[in-house]
Amino acid sequence: MRSKRGVAWLGALVVVLALCVGAFLLARSIARGHSAQLRTVIQTPALDNQRVRVLNEGIAYYDGSTLHALNGKGKQIWSYAAGADAGFSVDSGGVATWKGGVLSILSCDKGLTLFSGSMEDTILNARAGKVFSAVQIGEEHNSSIVILESSGRQVEKIGLANQTVLDFGFFNNDALFWLMSLNTEGTVPVCTISTYRPGKLLAGTIEDNQQVLYEVLFQSSQIRAVGTTHIKDFDYTGKEIEANRILVYGWYLMSLDDQAANPMMAFVPVDQSDGAGGISDVRMIRGQLEQSVRLPYPAKRVVASGDAIYAFTGQYVMVCHMGDTVPTTYALPVYVDEVLDLTKGRNCVTTSGGRVCMIPLP
Repeated sequence: MRSKRGVAWLGALVVVLALCVGAFLLARSIARGHSAQLRTVIQTPALDNQRVRVLNEGIAYYDGSTLHALNGKGKQIWSYAAGADAGFSVDSGGVATWKGGVLSILSCDKGLTLFSGSMEDTILNARAGKVFSAVQIGEEHNSSIVILESSGRQVEKIGLANQTVLDFGFFNNDALFWLMSLNTEGTVPVCTISTYRPGKLLAGTIEDNQQVLYEVLFQSSQIRAVGTTHIKDFDYTGKEIEANRILVYGWYLMSLDDQAANPMMAFVPVDQSDGAGGISDVRMIRGQLEQSVRLPYPAKRVVASGDAIYAFTGQYVMVCHMGDTVPTTYALPVYVDEVLDLTKGRNCVTTSGGRVCMIPLP
């Protein structure tokens, strides 16, 4: 007959073995879930309540009176006295800054003043291209777009009475200018994408009265428009390539890599798009390829770059490349309050503890 001491010893051994197996499984789960620890964080002087834009490898930020530019290491490379209540934007051709009706165009690398002059009305927005600049003036729902040469000479003025400008910019090395606007005068809002040859006549128009468009991409052979119901591709005459149409009803485009010729797009469910309750599902679309991924942790923000998406919680970043079935998770070096954007060098621009910092990503 087995002694009570033997039974107790055997029971203790079973408990120890169970604990060891449990610890092993937990460690393996943690190792799979957190494959690495990111350790580098670049602190910047910018505060989380200041306006910040990506500038090449680093950032530009406005402190309420002065515009500052930092490189990818967080070092200041130039500053410009923009004055109080100024606006600014960053584009391929430079940094546009404005106050009232006065516009200045600065070079990205050194902050040199390429142009400075007064417009005929209040400036609402501006974009600096490589050859031309575009300036929106007037009132929000009754404005005009003025196209300027680098010397400041006006080459075109586009009237937009009773239209709301959603976005505009240059493409094809400034050979073409695009404008996306919304007309709400009728019973059904009509979104129009117009393309112009600066200094010449209207080149083409795309209208969509079936949905509201909110993003447009210009690629080498086609225009891709993203709306509330479909992604639609058009040729440069404005004719839809119907075979390419993709249904995205119920999904919202949170991010795209607009530096790529065939950009990755990250869609999230509409009811998760504010990030407040966490983003659990991401739909990755690149050209006609697509896949869906379930995130291991609810994210607050998703950013697309290259062939991957980066989904952020406060403590982790989950990276999923097109073709991956499971994201790779990395622990962040600081707790992230908000994710602002990614730089060209894949520095993640974030806010943490009241300040803006950059975290190099894998």
